[in-house]
Amino acid sequence: MTAAARYTGRAIVYHWTMAALILFLLAQGYAIDLGPSATKAWWVNLHSAVGVVVTLLLLARIVWRIGHRPPDLPDGTSALVRASSHAAHMLLYALMAVVCLSGFVNIFARGRGIDFGLFQFPAIMASDRSITRPADTTHIILSYSMAALVLLHVAAAVWHQWFLKDRLMLRMMPGAE
Repeated sequence: MTAAARYTGRAIVYHWTMAALILFLLAQGYAIDLGPSATKAWWVNLHSAVGVVVTLLLLARIVWRIGHRPPDLPDGTSALVRASSHAAHMLLYALMAVVCLSGFVNIFARGRGIDFGLFQFPAIMASDRSITRPADTTHIILSYSMAALVLLHVAAAVWHQWFLKDRLMLRMMPGAE
């Protein structure tokens, strides 16, 4: 595979760092209520702090992506597959953004801030259940929707790699040639 057909090193780092953090957040968000209630506030704070990191990475990725086109899809890729790929990627970006936003609305509408250890992001409003319930529901539903789209994304990459054998997945693999 030629260097031109691969994503850049920065795109690969953004992709895999965000993938790992988002998978952590999905699993950890699901498990928050499974642990003892005495530690729930700590786990919620960790979830929020990592969510801030993901949000900052997402913003950096979007700004960077504006000036850096992804590599072209392999020759022979149908117009339908091209359009589907583009739509799925745009939907992933949109879901990441709205999940982050709904998470912030949820945490701040509970009257909480976010503690990063060395510094704190203070609460910016008093607790308001009329906001937290819909924000929490939105956050959860869209998180599961994003997880489903991520599974579809992985399935498409596997399909390309092992069934179509077009080496598409190698474009995003660190160190692959």
